[in-house]
Amino acid sequence: RMSLAQLVQFTPKFAKLSVDCSQKYTPMRTKELNLVHNSEVFNVMFKIFKPFLGQKWNKRIHFHGNDMNALHKYIDADCLPISLGGTLDDPEIDGKVMADFVEQYEWHLKKLNSYGYKEEEK
Repeated sequence: RMSLAQLVQFTPKFAKLSVDCSQKYTPMRTKELNLVHNSEVFNVMFKIFKPFLGQKWNKRIHFHGNDMNALHKYIDADCLPISLGGTLDDPEIDGKVMADFVEQYEWHLKKLNSYGYKEEEK
């Protein structure tokens, strides 16, 4: 859950930078983003980001709250775990696998983060 203290750290400048990184500099294409169990605080925070999103991204982001039937309009229940109203078993993952991966390849991730282009301000 996102707290109000976290929310106040999201300035419009930070929002624009985050959106630019996601839309312009990430080497993948986001076809759709479905958000579930989003809190009211998150919804308020998203309103800070929304003006900086391109038209395509605005159409590709869907908020479902706790309405799993709304989620199933975009993702078939056969592809979702039980906790999201699906039929798949919920995996028992505590995050250790990802933490170990990041720790093992930290040097490589730092190197990847050093690449890119500087965009001049307009």
